[in-house]
Amino acid sequence: MRGGGGGGRGLFGRRKAPEAKPGIYLDGGFGVGKTHLLAALWHVAPGRKYFGTFIEYTALVGALGYAQATQLLRGASSWRSTSSSSTTPATR
Repeated sequence: MRGGGGGGRGLFGRRKAPEAKPGIYLDGGFGVGKTHLLAALWHVAPGRKYFGTFIEYTALVGALGYAQATQLLRGASSWRSTSSSSTTPATR
């Protein structure tokens, strides 16, 4: 009898690691250039990009609902995106 009920992985089986998505973590105190690095990355990253504050995105989700807001913003989170940039003020 196998213990643990691990879905066929056995007692000490490992789960497959989730797919890693690109991300950036900037750490540093005041005046080390975190904002400068973010601005440089904005200009280097290809594809559609959005700029907004936490409050603006919270309001967007409140107005449209989570599913519709994520569908609207889909494609902006991948560095590998090849979509053309929009010319509206909210996107670039």
